[in-house]
Amino acid sequence: MSMNDSDITNQKTPSSAVSAPAEDDFVFSATISQRQTATAQHERRLHLRAFDYWHALNADREFPLFADLTPEGLSPFKDNCLLLAFTEAGASVRFCGARVKMVLGGNVEMGTLLHSIKGNEFAAALADRFVSYEGRTQAAEFEFIERSIESRGIMLPFSAHGDGAQFVMVVVNHRERLPEKAGDKPAGKELAQALAAAASTCAEVGAAVVHPDNTSRQGLYAALAQTFAFHIAASRDPVSYRRYLRTEGLRQQKRAPFTPALKLTFGKDYDKTRITEYAAALSFAARNEITPDGLVNFLNNVPGGIKGCVQNERSLKKGGSLGRSVEPVEQLMARLKTHPAVALNQINLRNDYSLVLVRRKEDGTAEVVAPVSSSEHQIVRAAREILSKRDEP
Repeated sequence: MSMNDSDITNQKTPSSAVSAPAEDDFVFSATISQRQTATAQHERRLHLRAFDYWHALNADREFPLFADLTPEGLSPFKDNCLLLAFTEAGASVRFCGARVKMVLGGNVEMGTLLHSIKGNEFAAALADRFVSYEGRTQAAEFEFIERSIESRGIMLPFSAHGDGAQFVMVVVNHRERLPEKAGDKPAGKELAQALAAAASTCAEVGAAVVHPDNTSRQGLYAALAQTFAFHIAASRDPVSYRRYLRTEGLRQQKRAPFTPALKLTFGKDYDKTRITEYAAALSFAARNEITPDGLVNFLNNVPGGIKGCVQNERSLKKGGSLGRSVEPVEQLMARLKTHPAVALNQINLRNDYSLVLVRRKEDGTAEVVAPVSSSEHQIVRAAREILSKRDEP
């Protein structure tokens, strides 16, 4: 499949005809990965088949070429497939499968702009998703819930000539949402009370972290895990979540979906820089399909912890790549065990003091693995620990 060069654009900002609402309508992979129903498993298999096809076309390029798509390759998910081109006027339909037409509310002709499909929440949210550079270039699973339809799918970017993403393939499943029966699910006031109770739990954990006497990194990580879990659970009913946030004087923004939950945890007046960093760390965790239960371990393993997550997330949002991969602790320790030792007299010191990493040998004695890059703050901290132990009675 191909299109004329005049139809594509490399501009990073589409036409102003597509407006960007403040609320985030999509919930990404963390929610989907938790589902265990047979229907969800079937949906996930379809998404993974689409991903495998996309990945097979990718070769060594940043994005696979749109021209390499074939009818045979698309046949397993043809009915569930939506192909879009990013034009100056907005996201334009190149192909729309029969089941996707049902999600979009009826017949959708080739060349239709998503934002021109009136009265369809999914089309509007999808068009808004592609306003940002990240939205057009990120391969991601998603869940979208509206009043009568629940949709799950995957977005996969394609390129015209290997430079940037000018197309996207969306493979989506959907089902109608049946009216809820009494007792099936808390509604209205009861649901708001459930959200308030969960937010209160987050606030209790957050209050312990922001206490002046608390300097525990693990306590902070646990609070972030609690916040992460709350965000995922609350986002499963986005309408009720938005309504609850409004009662708290908060709004969920597309570019910062975790910020409201973080403010509920640490307080609306908590340091904005830290809130921004925590939000970036949670976004990076979600990007890596980390669950709340695995967040603490994930943050402990990321080089640089939260700061490392922030750097990686910002790099990815700018279209870059990960600086360093996250290596499991067990694997890291195994590699360190085989690292060659050095003699102390072989270490050249640039400063009066330095830190070294030592390793226990089989006979119980120690050997030096290597000097460790250390700041003045780290040297002072080590000195205080050493001298405090010497001065103990």
